[in-house]
Amino acid sequence: MDRRPLERALDDIRIVYAACGVSLAIGLFFIFVWAPHPWGHEGFDHYHQLALTLASGGVFPTMEYPWGYAYFLAAFYRLFGDHPVIPLVAQAAMNAALPLMVFTAARAWFDRRTAVVAAAITGVGSFNTVYASTQSSDAVCTVIFMSAVLAFLVAERRNDLRWSALAGVLAGLEPQFRPNLIFVPLLLAAYPAVFARRPRWAAHAAALLGCAALVLAPWIVRNYRLTHMLVPASLRGGLQLWYGSLQVGPYLHSGPYNPRTVFESSVFEYTSLDDLPLVVTARRGCNIPEAAKATLVYWTDRDATHRTSPGRLENGLMTFEAPEPSPPAVFYYYLTTGSTPAVDVAVPITPAAGAETPFVFFISHDHLGDLDLHGDLVDSFDLIRMMRPPYLSWTSSMVP
Repeated sequence: MDRRPLERALDDIRIVYAACGVSLAIGLFFIFVWAPHPWGHEGFDHYHQLALTLASGGVFPTMEYPWGYAYFLAAFYRLFGDHPVIPLVAQAAMNAALPLMVFTAARAWFDRRTAVVAAAITGVGSFNTVYASTQSSDAVCTVIFMSAVLAFLVAERRNDLRWSALAGVLAGLEPQFRPNLIFVPLLLAAYPAVFARRPRWAAHAAALLGCAALVLAPWIVRNYRLTHMLVPASLRGGLQLWYGSLQVGPYLHSGPYNPRTVFESSVFEYTSLDDLPLVVTARRGCNIPEAAKATLVYWTDRDATHRTSPGRLENGLMTFEAPEPSPPAVFYYYLTTGSTPAVDVAVPITPAAGAETPFVFFISHDHLGDLDLHGDLVDSFDLIRMMRPPYLSWTSSMVP
């Protein structure tokens, strides 16, 4: 077989640009014709609602998700209104630049043909092209990540501190899209010292880490003021890093089969933050008139007095606040909607039985113990107690 035509083709830079075009075409097909995922344009991580809140002038309301992608969407919503397709087209176009970025980065370590092959594979087979057709942070984050890598490579080649600073800014921005990338600045800063061994490596590392820290600082300060904890990106950052630790040994290609996945999430909703108010959020159901006012009714296992808290409505999201109970404690609550002078309606309750079967939330520092102090819910601890044989008093008389 004559390999020269293939080798000549792999020397042609036009393959890289063709890969960019193919990536864009696939992304647009997934957006406008058919997508291989079930989530629709608005995705699965509530970024659509978060972006609408930000676009209307609201504050970012959660630490469950990082802020980066929500603000990316909010910029488009502020300019063009609630049209999810517009930011999706923008991120598909950004994603289409990845083959060229991969080619440029690969040329720093490999020959030209290998770099062309890497670009072609990225254009045709990147899973980010799937995520570019739904509101997920993956595609945009990957572009930012590759931009950081390219800036770092330029700093390496030119020995220019300004490019190291730019790499630090981009590396500090990445965790605000995908929190599991929080260690990338440390990795990039360590590379010149461990592998390159070039002059001024300490200055480059300091510039990179300093700029990354400046980008992360406002969010870290905000989260510390809210929780008195060091949360550099989001509360899910540790969980995502833990996901990566599952794919080891015999589970390298099948992390979900690792027995440790049983610890993925807690059985019950609980928190160990005991010095902050409890915040309950809810959305108005289609059977509730807009003029109706919702109220939170709550009590604890320490104080059975039923108290109420009025809700605050913003962009269709109701927010209620209750004082923080001291741990360990059980927080019971339900939501009720009363009549108003403008609207005379029945009083819907969530859950329907109200005080008889309320929602239950635990406040405790015992992460591995039985949180259900009063047996309100059925859990694995209850099953274990059921399976244990009863204590037989006569066994003591059989011991000599």
